[in-house]
Amino acid sequence: MAYRPPAKYSVSTNRQGYKTLEELPEGIPTWTTNSGKSNSNKRRRMADEDSYFDDDDDPPPPSRSTYDPFNPTEEQNQAKAGGDDEDEIDPLDAFMAVNNAKAAIDKKNVGKSNSKQKALRQDIEKKDSEEQFYDYIKANPNAGKAFTHTEEEAGEEITYDEYGNATKVKKEIDPLPAISHSEIEYPSFQKNFYKPHEDIRNASKNQINKLLAELGIRIAGYQPEKPVSSFGHMGFPDRLLERIRKVGFLDPTPIQSTAIPQILAGRDVIGIAQTGSGKTAGFVWPIIYHVTKQRPLKYGDGPMALIMAPTRELCQQLYAEVRKFAKNYDSIRVGICFGGVNMYEQGKELKMGVEILVATPGRLIDHVKKGNTELSKCTIICLDEADRMLELGFEPQVRSICNHVRPDKQCLFFSATFKKVIERLATEVLNDPVKLTQGQIGQVNENVTQNFKILGQDQKLQWLLGNIVQLNSVGSLLVFVTRKADCVTVHEELKKSGFKTGVIHGDMHQAERNDVIKAFKRQQLATLIATDVAARGLDISHIKTVINYDPARNYDTHVHRVGRTARAGNTGTAISLLTPQDSEYAGIVLRSIETTKQVKFSMK
Repeated sequence: MAYRPPAKYSVSTNRQGYKTLEELPEGIPTWTTNSGKSNSNKRRRMADEDSYFDDDDDPPPPSRSTYDPFNPTEEQNQAKAGGDDEDEIDPLDAFMAVNNAKAAIDKKNVGKSNSKQKALRQDIEKKDSEEQFYDYIKANPNAGKAFTHTEEEAGEEITYDEYGNATKVKKEIDPLPAISHSEIEYPSFQKNFYKPHEDIRNASKNQINKLLAELGIRIAGYQPEKPVSSFGHMGFPDRLLERIRKVGFLDPTPIQSTAIPQILAGRDVIGIAQTGSGKTAGFVWPIIYHVTKQRPLKYGDGPMALIMAPTRELCQQLYAEVRKFAKNYDSIRVGICFGGVNMYEQGKELKMGVEILVATPGRLIDHVKKGNTELSKCTIICLDEADRMLELGFEPQVRSICNHVRPDKQCLFFSATFKKVIERLATEVLNDPVKLTQGQIGQVNENVTQNFKILGQDQKLQWLLGNIVQLNSVGSLLVFVTRKADCVTVHEELKKSGFKTGVIHGDMHQAERNDVIKAFKRQQLATLIATDVAARGLDISHIKTVINYDPARNYDTHVHRVGRTARAGNTGTAISLLTPQDSEYAGIVLRSIETTKQVKFSMK
């Protein structure tokens, strides 16, 4: 029931200057019980504001119970009890009833074992969200990392080779469909930027032959460009030369002296050179210069230059090299795509447009099929480690990618070996190429001093433990082990002895392998134990010694293992540990030593 304000009431002013109502008429109820009944015979005098400010002893009003979503029992009980005071249960009677029920239960359990769980303090003993997050990361160390296996890879079957190393059964990657280039009108582009320096143009034939003999390079092809002897003869812009000098190059290596003039002149090139000879920079520099001379890309356009590599590790290595030398060019965006990572982020980057793309063949085909990129704007293609790419069975994919690009493109093949399968592909894809060969095909770098030691199988680990301190004092140490299980064993034995070592093999997630290689590059690890997964593409200048704990199973693998040291003009040492059971592989080591004529023999 609502009441109107009284017509007559007394008003006074308090000490604070406010007008206050002195009291209400007697007939107006001031409070009610829970049942809504009036309690008019208990008239409450309205307190003035002076007593409110002066009196701090008044008890606070009873707080209304808050709703507890996890414990709704009280609310439900109140709802069931109803609103009449006569139907309510006396609190004291309810309390005694509960106690009596518990007492009866306890009386029955007298003498029995107490299996009741210990009471928990939920606010203390229950883990909060942050503690639960740390527990999850501890149980899932690869969660949230960029380079983890995708759902597609998770379903791949794992098999093991004869040496006990895990090998994935690669899913079949359908090549790109053939396209009719005659129906496409491609815009013209420039690929010949080379203007021979006056000194090179005026050099006689005898002087050029003498220079080729000093460089140890053989050139085959129709009217090739003459080799150069300095960066000033190449015609690179100052911005690119600044980066080249800042990285530490003073003079071009033999493969750079001969390959760069051919590439700048727009010729297709086959480059065969030893590992660590500088062939990567030999095609990266002219590709950067080539890109700066093309029309700018629009949103959705594909790359101008494409560099393909067989493995993820080599792909990341090339990506780092291109970014390092293109740092002075804001207009050059470098992209990378390879398997083992989420395609979504790669697709976003490709749609935004990249001038230079480093990719593995399989993942590139996936992106083209999904519409994340296209190859109509590509004018130059480079295949690094082409022999390995074809050994892994990528020949149909590589051929389809090359045929998907405009017919007048420029193609570059670079490798440490040159096999018939590469020669067959080169004749189909390349147009009148210039072939450059440094030294003998498959020759080990002459800056590597090769040793081999004959030991018993049980003596190899003791030899390594006894010499690792001396080897680490010279520089970083890379140890190649053939079997994955043996690789893990050697790593654990070295760690037990207190040495900072890392391990990489084919069973590891890509994220784990990246973390170990990054730590090794930063010299946070002095020794790296690896299977042949690290035999290619690992370009680390501070590796001074390579140990073949187990001999390589073929000559090409041995060449690439040994080539991890003595890179970019440095010197290094390779030591092969042979046992009497390794007699069938000893010939591989001896053959590589004969090419360099550096032999140090030791028998235990």
